[in-house]
Amino acid sequence: MNDRTLEKITIAVDAMGGDYAPEEIIKGTILYLKESNIKANDFRIILVGDEGKINNLLQKHEYDKRRLSVIKATQKIEHDENPAIAVKKKRDSSLNVCSKLLKDKIADGMVSAGPTGAVMISAILNIGRIKGVKRPALAGFIPTIKNPVLLLDIGANVDCKPNFLLQFAIMGKILYENLLQQSQPKIGLLSIGEEKTKGNDLVKLSNKLISKSIENFMGNVEGHQILSGKAHVIICDGFTGNVLIKSMEGTAELIFNQLKDAFLSNIVRKSGAYLLRPALKELKNKFDYREYGGLQLLGINGVCIKAHGRSKAKAIKNSIKVAVNAIKSGIITKIADEISNYIN
Repeated sequence: MNDRTLEKITIAVDAMGGDYAPEEIIKGTILYLKESNIKANDFRIILVGDEGKINNLLQKHEYDKRRLSVIKATQKIEHDENPAIAVKKKRDSSLNVCSKLLKDKIADGMVSAGPTGAVMISAILNIGRIKGVKRPALAGFIPTIKNPVLLLDIGANVDCKPNFLLQFAIMGKILYENLLQQSQPKIGLLSIGEEKTKGNDLVKLSNKLISKSIENFMGNVEGHQILSGKAHVIICDGFTGNVLIKSMEGTAELIFNQLKDAFLSNIVRKSGAYLLRPALKELKNKFDYREYGGLQLLGINGVCIKAHGRSKAKAIKNSIKVAVNAIKSGIITKIADEISNYIN
């Protein structure tokens, strides 16, 4: 896929995926249409799902009908279903229809807040991987005291091999360079110690392989160094990455809830909280996953964004924004070109 800056862009949105579908998915879509400055003739969103429900909800909103259409899907994949079985059995699910729209080049990118495993399997089966990519990886940005850190994999691959992690490093580097305009980002490998001898067999072998292949590889990074911004891109297996990101989300929620309770405990503290409100709101927004949109499933031969399962309108809006920016950057072609250099 070439750089789409000057061409029409179409995004397929899974209207039935996520805890708050389809209401919040539709609200987020409308919000993006209202806030984006893309011309009507250059941009379109396709909402995929229960046609009746979607159209009834759309009647509550004002929007540019030239930029939004609906495609029917009769099934929905639930979070408690086996991903592999559900994707293969429910061929007319909203998730599968979105993937097929991307495969058939009717859409240039897709967004879904559906189950992570199902999103990955549907994308692999319907869209396919970039030639040479062993495994796709979920990549997402984490706010730090310096620049945002890109972490991958965040759950697409529980079990990994060293060459998987090498490819994650290559794809993460390209994504960071293109979306944050940062040349030569520093790449780190998540481990239990900075020394290259620390970690399990996967980490030690990956350290050795990546160090031979990538110039800006700075070696192992420990957990307490992530938020310091020591590395721009941090690589790990999907099990570790998923535990890490969810632990960080839970910690952030706990801290802000505790601060809220503390500030509202008496009239004196309430007065102080009122004065600190702008600063606290700014800090909370900085660590709010909704501000960063969804995770990009790198390695798929098309722009595929996995939004948080608890996404509401703001998160969906920003997930669509992530998809549009990825398409404009021509990230798929750039990853394909770079990966081809490492194919034996």
